[in-house]
Amino acid sequence: MQASRTDSVRRVVVTSSCAAIYGDNIDLERSNLSQLTEANWNSSSSPHHQPYAYSKTIAEREAWRIAERQDRWDLISINPSLVIGPGINPFATSESFALVRQLGDGTMKMGGLAYEFGAVDVRDVAEAHLRAGFLPSAEGRYIISARDTSLMEFSKILQRHFGKTYPFPERTVPKFIAWMVGPFVKEGSTRLFIGRNIGYPLRLDTQKSIEELGMNYRSVDAALIKMFQQLVVNGVLA
Repeated sequence: MQASRTDSVRRVVVTSSCAAIYGDNIDLERSNLSQLTEANWNSSSSPHHQPYAYSKTIAEREAWRIAERQDRWDLISINPSLVIGPGINPFATSESFALVRQLGDGTMKMGGLAYEFGAVDVRDVAEAHLRAGFLPSAEGRYIISARDTSLMEFSKILQRHFGKTYPFPERTVPKFIAWMVGPFVKEGSTRLFIGRNIGYPLRLDTQKSIEELGMNYRSVDAALIKMFQQLVVNGVLA
């Protein structure tokens, strides 16, 4: 690792993900906790189920393994939830851009799923990295998330701002219908994913980031609106 070969390095900040905290929303219920914290690790993902979340978990665990084998530098892990807000590249293919685009391009005009997740402004994620890098007291992992939200709440936020201009989903698709047709509609929407995520609440504890990094999170509503406007201005959405 390059950090170990550079004498001046005293701290490494790694960008991980909330995907390394949990794999499916049902993980919260199975944990018997009211909120997921930095003490939680994703143990439900695998190369065959939620492979992205599995890869983020394996990568972060390896970073901690490397850090524990030396004593010259310390490691901080930033674990953001769904990152939204204005992007440098409005034509990006990230999951967040795809999700927001699909809310307005008619993909979900027949209805959205009862799917909950955390969301955070990209600028807060950048700020968290800086604070983690320079605050001497920072240590360990940090969940970076402005608030818990949902797919249908995203739709309502956009409807309030843009009205009927775009075919935002207005009703929630029943879980049994999603279970039957999901695998044929969207890649990754397996029946296992739907069964473990749709209809299950998600709660993330962000107190550590507020108390230790001094995070004062930006508005999720404003970040989402700005992100959608960027897609419109750049012709991604007509």
